[in-house]
Amino acid sequence: MDSVVDLNRIANVLRPLAADVITLQEIDNGTERTDGVDQARRLGELLGMEAHFGDFMPYRRGQYGMAVLTKLPVLGVANIGLPDGEEPRTALEVRVAVGREGRETSVVGIHF
Repeated sequence: MDSVVDLNRIANVLRPLAADVITLQEIDNGTERTDGVDQARRLGELLGMEAHFGDFMPYRRGQYGMAVLTKLPVLGVANIGLPDGEEPRTALEVRVAVGREGRETSVVGIHF
């Protein structure tokens, strides 16, 4: 709420959730405004999770989009284009194996 982007602070908020999957919106990958940081990868490292990024559009010499972080085995990833609004948008689907049986489950992050 203080307009400061601090990935360590964000990780400290998310860590106690002990989530298997986290979807993130409005993520920068290599942009000037975040000093070239791959935010999804860095948050994944901080949380011990695998990161997957899906771009909406190029932005300030990088990309802007969605991300999914997971501790579960990943079976596939798809960045699905949605009809454009004020900006391009996508739905980022990550298919994961859940439980002992490895049941395939889709997790989809969407931002309109």
